[in-house]
Amino acid sequence: MTDDKDVTHRWDLPDMTSEELKQGSQVNALNKPRRWQYEPPEADDEQEEELKPLTAEQLEEIRQAAREEGHKEGFDEGRSEGLKKGYDEGYEAGKKEGFEAGHEQGVEAGKEAMNEQQQQLETLLQSLSHPNERITEAVQDELVEMVTELTRV
Repeated sequence: MTDDKDVTHRWDLPDMTSEELKQGSQVNALNKPRRWQYEPPEADDEQEEELKPLTAEQLEEIRQAAREEGHKEGFDEGRSEGLKKGYDEGYEAGKKEGFEAGHEQGVEAGKEAMNEQQQQLETLLQSLSHPNERITEAVQDELVEMVTELTRV
């Protein structure tokens, strides 16, 4: 038996060079042979139409179409900007008015609630400061009722 540590095997990578390169055909960065020359594309059977100068009518039509297109674009753009600006201004004005109106309503409602609570507090303090008056009035009413009942019998 042989020890794996003693035996060293060397394995070389296989040669992946193409046959063209092995034969000495060299190419440039565009993968074209180095002796490559520009060849114009083959002409189709159809000849390109020769450009004719535009007539005054055609120029006027183009100019009118461009004008209408520009007018439409400007109109649409101006309208959308105007709507946005109007919305923003209206929103801010409405927000400010609404805040002020809400603030005033809140202050009025708060004053009314405070007045009601103040009256209740004054009544409570009055009854606490003179408890005998309330009892005296209640006793007087009861005595009057008792006397009227006794006199009826």
